[in-house]
Amino acid sequence: MQEPEDALHQSRPLRSPEQIGADTTPPYLPMPAPLIAPIKAKILVAAECSRNGIIDRPVAEARCDVSGLLSRSDYQLGYFDVPLTSIVSLDHKQMAPDASTWRELFGGLLCSDWDERALAYFESEIGAAFFPATGARGALKLYARGGAAYCKNGHHRLIAAVVWLASRFGDTAVLRKVRVEYTTIPRQVLQLISTAVQQGKRVDIAEFEDGALIRVSTGRIANYWRKIGEDLQPHPVPRGLVGWYRRRRNPEDNKETEQHWINVPPFLALALADDAWLREQVARPRYTDKPAH
Repeated sequence: MQEPEDALHQSRPLRSPEQIGADTTPPYLPMPAPLIAPIKAKILVAAECSRNGIIDRPVAEARCDVSGLLSRSDYQLGYFDVPLTSIVSLDHKQMAPDASTWRELFGGLLCSDWDERALAYFESEIGAAFFPATGARGALKLYARGGAAYCKNGHHRLIAAVVWLASRFGDTAVLRKVRVEYTTIPRQVLQLISTAVQQGKRVDIAEFEDGALIRVSTGRIANYWRKIGEDLQPHPVPRGLVGWYRRRRNPEDNKETEQHWINVPPFLALALADDAWLREQVARPRYTDKPAH
């Protein structure tokens, strides 16, 4: 009987090409999955355990063109408590180009050198404080047109803050004492667009002479309003079968009025109109110190 150790010295028979092709043994070991930074893992767990819907809300990219046509051109500065539900847009999505929600955007972050100080920052009165991470520059800065807030500086920390705070505190979560540049949108404009989207209508805007043209449409009809400064008036546009057909084929068709139309998605229209959080704090400031320019 052959001893077990002797078997190690026996030559193996040559394998045929068919046997080699049928061998399912991997030629190399798979690479281990990349490690997730501890703070990112903690935020992910909180998000998975939460039933809050904010983290799955849509986030637009660079929608300043929409609100800029509707708002006044003068801005003021202040510190405000900003509801997470009012934050609707980022200047870029370089961290996750195909992402459409806060959760998906957070998946594109590394958070490699973040620690517990980051979570404390999210829950603090942020003010002019710098974010405790390598490469983070300046204070968190937002700007608001009507009730819709947009990120100006601090995209990565903002994304993580929204996911963390929404998971922890739910629909009423706010970013506290954030630097905001803000301006207003006329009440009649906000009423027009919010009522339209609540009725299931489509809203588009276009630059028009020294103001903006607003189009509210369904599959059958379109109505137009012209905004100049604080004034909003119905605007007559020739109608006919050709215009109806063009809108049916392409709602952004420019030939009917020769304008470049920009769609206002429903979530953005509703955020623009929901400006009570800003108006209340402008009337009764919670923070008296002013941000430096």
